[in-house]
Amino acid sequence: MARGSEMAAAICQACADVRDACGDECTKHEMTHCQECAQACRRCSEECRRMSGGSRMSRVSARRSLWLL
Repeated sequence: MARGSEMAAAICQACADVRDACGDECTKHEMTHCQECAQACRRCSEECRRMSGGSRMSRVSARRSLWLL
């Protein structure tokens, strides 16, 4: 990312998608550590989306881009 890679946005978008999925799963569980994990995942997802430029690339597009690495 520091070098301005063309793939930085795709990588950040993929990270956000993974964090969203993790947060969704953790939210389903009432245990404290699961709720804390869900909150951490949401914060990470927001930051990853910010770093990706805020684009809402689809999961499929992000995966395709990552396969090109």
